[in-house]
Amino acid sequence: MVLTEAPRDLKNQIMSWVSKMGPFWCDRRTENEDDYFEYSNIDVTDHGLGECARKSIILQHVASFSFSGRYDVTPLQVKHGIPEDVKGTYDIDNLWTCKQLLDSCKTSLPEPTNWQEAIERLAKDFTSLVFSTSLLQQINTMPYNKTVYDRMRELCRVLEEYLASRDEQGNRTERTNCIVREFFQGDKAWFSDETAQDKRAFQSKLRFLDSRDGTKREYSFHGKIKTPQVRVYFEWPILPEQKDIQIVYFGPKITKK
Repeated sequence: MVLTEAPRDLKNQIMSWVSKMGPFWCDRRTENEDDYFEYSNIDVTDHGLGECARKSIILQHVASFSFSGRYDVTPLQVKHGIPEDVKGTYDIDNLWTCKQLLDSCKTSLPEPTNWQEAIERLAKDFTSLVFSTSLLQQINTMPYNKTVYDRMRELCRVLEEYLASRDEQGNRTERTNCIVREFFQGDKAWFSDETAQDKRAFQSKLRFLDSRDGTKREYSFHGKIKTPQVRVYFEWPILPEQKDIQIVYFGPKITKK
């Protein structure tokens, strides 16, 4: 359709994009400790289909769109691991016609337009996280901000990746340690603890509702959203037997001097 019907300038732009830049995913690559994936004996690790499989491992809903040819089928069965040691098989919903793509877009959930919709979407998409019933009241002191919502999704994604990266006994793997080094350590870490001084100065304000028993406890480990300044407090450290992580606060920065 592009070659036969698109205006010349548009056709040139599209074909240049396809040949040089795409079609690939544009967000941050999902990490996986055993990072090798095949479809029909073809290595798709560095392709969009490999990314779909990586997101399926951490229980994120995904689908692929393929150009016509050998991929005109759904689902596409992607195998995780080398053929001699297959660790899992993931069925990826696949589209390959413009009509299918348009129909899928029409039925997709719209972007949230307020904080209630945003928190409901987060709870639906990140099932390994426990969202406190107080979050809406906390964040409602600020007008809805899509940038904050998008950043919150990234923070939630990393926390779910942390849980999914552990072994069957809940112990850290090398992949878990990589996540900790990348996101929990260093001056620009996404997640960190409050300083001892701030824990003392804001002790009463750092007490949040524990969803498990309904009591208030002190939580000081948090994720950071810089513009505007928003903080996301959660329980940490996570015990090996824990299968989820509580999010206890989502709102304006508390420890302002």
